[in-house]
Amino acid sequence: MVVVAMTANAQGTWTSGTREGDELKGDNGGPYYRYEIENNGGLVLWDWNDWAFKIFTTKGEFDVWYYQNSGFRYIRITMGLYTLDGKLTEKLDVLELAADHTHKEAWINKKGLYYPSTRKKIKKILRALKSGEGYVRVVCARKGAEDFDIKITPYNLQE
Repeated sequence: MVVVAMTANAQGTWTSGTREGDELKGDNGGPYYRYEIENNGGLVLWDWNDWAFKIFTTKGEFDVWYYQNSGFRYIRITMGLYTLDGKLTEKLDVLELAADHTHKEAWINKKGLYYPSTRKKIKKILRALKSGEGYVRVVCARKGAEDFDIKITPYNLQE
């Protein structure tokens, strides 16, 4: 039993809470769901039925690219959905996420160009975390550290 608990903690933990809204910015606030692996990074999402999410690193920085004409910063990730026994069922390759100036956070830019099929796959992948149907793996390059490569286990709040 002790080994299982230690393994679960090594993989990461889910937390949730409520974001405070900001009337000036038109943000209504609402829930958030955060998965974090200590000393590595994690994922944040706000709605299980939406396709928006954010990833963050606490080790090194993401390898950020720039569009020369706009100065827009982005990273490229590969995202996969696996069955609980480890079989890859969905794969999104070279998915671009907007990156912040610190190179430590990146998110879906909902104003960006994503094919409807891509949005549908992202929704399916995130919903699988909520339902417990599988786990998600996110991989991308980091500067100053090995690749960001995290396995996000199905949503389960430890009480």
